[in-house]
Amino acid sequence: MAEKDEEMKKNEVDVKKAEAEEKAKTKNEDTSKKEEKIENKEQVKENSKNNENKKNSENSKKEVNVENKDNKKVDKVESKSKDNKKKFEPVKEEKVSIPNEKAKKEKKEKKEKKTKKESKGIFARVLAIIIILLAIIGLLYLAMPSPEKALNSMLHDLKNGNFEDVKKYVDYSELTSIPGTGSKESDEDGEIPAEQAEKEKLLYEALEWNIKSTKKEGNVATIEIEVTNKDYKEIYKNYIQEVFSRLLTNENMSDEEGESYLIEQLRRDDIGMATNTQTITLEKQDENWIVKVDDNLKNLIYPGMQEAMNSISDFINAE
Repeated sequence: MAEKDEEMKKNEVDVKKAEAEEKAKTKNEDTSKKEEKIENKEQVKENSKNNENKKNSENSKKEVNVENKDNKKVDKVESKSKDNKKKFEPVKEEKVSIPNEKAKKEKKEKKEKKTKKESKGIFARVLAIIIILLAIIGLLYLAMPSPEKALNSMLHDLKNGNFEDVKKYVDYSELTSIPGTGSKESDEDGEIPAEQAEKEKLLYEALEWNIKSTKKEGNVATIEIEVTNKDYKEIYKNYIQEVFSRLLTNENMSDEEGESYLIEQLRRDDIGMATNTQTITLEKQDENWIVKVDDNLKNLIYPGMQEAMNSISDFINAE
């Protein structure tokens, strides 16, 4: 009996073990099935995602294809419109641009510009040198004494009342040694009396002249010149008439009275002008040209005076 009980116990243990193992197997199978289900679900999800992606890609491709088709249509329309425009537009000549030729042209233009600039610079330098040389020649000419310059300077100084400068070119005391025109000696202070200074200005203020020709032989030169001044023939006729009228009335005219009357005649606006042409002689003395005082010079400076004096002397001799 005891052995049967032990066997029974062993069988029960074995049954329990078997049941436990079966339970364990079933559990394992359940867990494996669950895991398989989970994996299947994940695969389904992935497959669905992939399918969606494929659908999206296909849709995008379709859209791109549609856009490309539309663009092609637009391009075709634009090309057709351009072709139509070209048909109606005038044919333009296509300019073939050759870089080498352009570069050559640019180089040529640059060279031409450089040569032009250089030529302009050379011309400007030459012109400047010529101007400087002409200026030097002009200064040398002005510095060199000449008969024309001496005569011009003398007449210019007479006209402007620069009587001290006149003495550089002519013997002024001999030039004015004519009745009623001679200059008086200066006073103790070296000043010329006011009446004398006024008379000298009136004698020459209207002078105008024009040199016509010049001949020079060694140290002697002759100049043909035309001079215009107050008509001294009329002035001296009036002056001498006044002198004779005083003599007829037994009135003597002093030198001061005669000079004041001559000044009155020189101031008159109704006195005419006289033009005279004479040949004047100049001599070179110590590198300076001096004007010779003779009848030609006096008749030139005081036109008509000598004729008036001669007529008066003839009248006196006749009586």
